[in-house]
Amino acid sequence: MHRLTAFNYVGGAGKSYVVREVGYALSRHHGKKVLLIDTDPQSTLSESLGVVDAPLERTVYNVAHREAPLPEPFEVHGMHLIPSSIEIAELEAVLPGNPGGIVNLRLALDDLSGYDVVLIDSGPSLGQLSALACIAADRLVVPIPVNWKGIKGLPTVNAMARKYRKLAPALEVGLYVPTVYDSRTQHARSVLEALQEQLSPLASPMAYRPVVNDAQAAAEPIGLFAPGSPADHEIRRTARELLSVLEGERAR
Repeated sequence: MHRLTAFNYVGGAGKSYVVREVGYALSRHHGKKVLLIDTDPQSTLSESLGVVDAPLERTVYNVAHREAPLPEPFEVHGMHLIPSSIEIAELEAVLPGNPGGIVNLRLALDDLSGYDVVLIDSGPSLGQLSALACIAADRLVVPIPVNWKGIKGLPTVNAMARKYRKLAPALEVGLYVPTVYDSRTQHARSVLEALQEQLSPLASPMAYRPVVNDAQAAAEPIGLFAPGSPADHEIRRTARELLSVLEGERAR
C-alpha cells in the first residue's frame, strides 16, 4: 500500500486538486483501490467531492487525539474518503499536549488493509496538522505553482521534509508536480526551466484550466465532469508518471 501526502505550505499550489484528480485517475483508469484523507480544516477536497459538514467522528480527529482507529469512509466516485471539518483545526492546539499524537495517523494506517493507494491532503501551513499528514506518509507529492512564489517556497518545503523524516525515517519526496502552468508567459517558462534543472523526479506541468473550477463546483473529478478534455489528459499523464515512480521504487 502506497501512502502519499500532498504537501506544500504555499497556498494555491493545487494540493487538493492533485489528490482528487490523480486519485480518481488511479481508481478509474488503473484499477487501484484508493483512499483519500482530508486533513485540511478548509475541507476543499471533501467539499469538491460533495461531502459537506462531515461529523467530527468521521474525520481524523479521534484518530489523532484519542488513538482511535480510522473511521468508516464515505464512498465518492469509486473512491473512499475520510473527510475534514473546520473542527479538526482544534488539533493544532491539542496535539502539542498529546505526546506521540503526531504519529497516530501513521499508526492507524499501519493497521489498514484493502487499499492500493492512500492519498492525504494537507493544508497550506507548517502546523501540527501538516506534520500529522506528512509523518503518516511514505512519500510526499509536492505540487509547486509555476511562479515566483512557488520556487521561493521550495527550500522550506525540503527543510520540513527533512524534519518530518525524524519521525518517519523512510519519508522521501516521491514526485514534484508543477501546477497552474501558463506557457504563454516568459515568467512561467523560466520558472519551469529552473524547476527542471533543480528537481527530480519532476512531473510534466499541469496547466491552469477554467474547467477545474466548474468541476469542483459540480463536486466531480474532471475525469467524470469533462472526460477526454485537455485537463483530463494532463491528469491521466500525471497519474502515470506517479505510478512509474512508485513501481520503480518497488522494483528496487
